[in-house]
Amino acid sequence: WGWGTPKEPIKVTVSWSDATAETVVNSYAYWEVNIPVPDKRGAQTINIKGYSERILKDVLLGEVWLCSGQSNMEMTFDWGEMHSSEVANDKNNDIRFFTVDKAAADVPQQQIPAKWESISPETIRSKSATAYFFAKRLQAQLGNVPVGVIVSAWGGTPLEVWVPKPAVDRSEVLRSSAANLKPSDYCPHQASVVYNAMIHPIVGFPIAGVLWYQGESNVGNGTYASMLQAFFDSWRQAWKSDFQVYVVQLAPYNYDGDVQYGTALREQQRLFCEQYAGAHLAVISDAGDASDIHPRDKKTVGERLATLALVNHYKSLDKSFDNPIIKNVRWEKKGIVLEFDPIFNFVQKTGTAFFEVADAAGNFVKAPVKVSKNTLVISCKFAPTALRYGWQDEASATIFTSQGMPLSGFSLKKS
Repeated sequence: WGWGTPKEPIKVTVSWSDATAETVVNSYAYWEVNIPVPDKRGAQTINIKGYSERILKDVLLGEVWLCSGQSNMEMTFDWGEMHSSEVANDKNNDIRFFTVDKAAADVPQQQIPAKWESISPETIRSKSATAYFFAKRLQAQLGNVPVGVIVSAWGGTPLEVWVPKPAVDRSEVLRSSAANLKPSDYCPHQASVVYNAMIHPIVGFPIAGVLWYQGESNVGNGTYASMLQAFFDSWRQAWKSDFQVYVVQLAPYNYDGDVQYGTALREQQRLFCEQYAGAHLAVISDAGDASDIHPRDKKTVGERLATLALVNHYKSLDKSFDNPIIKNVRWEKKGIVLEFDPIFNFVQKTGTAFFEVADAAGNFVKAPVKVSKNTLVISCKFAPTALRYGWQDEASATIFTSQGMPLSGFSLKKS
């Protein structure tokens, strides 16, 4: 797509096929065409001819993912010298980054000051570490297919600034939450202004899915799950695509104020992903640092996101690599049995997360758990009325699948 003079004829030809697309610039000075893209490797060219001619060279055909959120998605290798030895000499022309500069606008923008860059020792230090490890794992698993990542992230931003205004206007929870946003020295606090400048210009670019790494700026918000639904509905409507979404759950961290700020938001993220079609939760409670809101282990985060995408989008890994979700709960006289899909086998590891059960008065006490293949048996000395696991802001996982996927913290009540 592009811009020109109204009624200007546009002809697009490509190197990968004999297909030709022709159109005429409309009265808004805009044009757009569609050309089929096959599975073909190597650098390609696109020729766009109107009153003038432009040739796009070194174009790759492959997988493109949109990586968005706040600082943990934005976080580059230079930030804290993360994974320095692993990436110092990396060079990969088939992994390309399109990093969007920070910007805000009161109305939707059409153009964006960014460009595609391949990975090299000179460029990698300034790139999102999470997006890089995601792309590298994806590329290796898919047989070295080219992978492009569009990174549009801004540290400190609340979710509300990433939502288009019509969606905010339609959603009571978004309107209410946006009205209570507090000013920040590091980012805008007005609804929609970041979407207008950093997302709207790329709407329509074909993407395989969205990686969303955000939430720290929304801790304490009890409607975050509903906000996520309205948010992703709006992006899917903008793209006219029901692409899959992958949400990174908050890592362990001691938040100031309420001792369960992070815990409550993690639960909102979990509930959203279990209820929203095409949403998947990347649990990273084993990759956090309770003393640092910006944990340095981005390799685990990126590779876990890639694993979920390989299972659910590409179907190149079987479901035993997926995130474990409770299938059935049996409330017994002196315990609780949690049943998961038979494809899972659980193991216990060292960590700080533990199980708690509540009595009839609602008092919680720690409870032992027994792991038996795809079943977790929690024991107590009374008839339990509620169960929770990992219900502390700083909790790190102790229950994992045999494929290394951690069980998310959760809270359940007997109906």
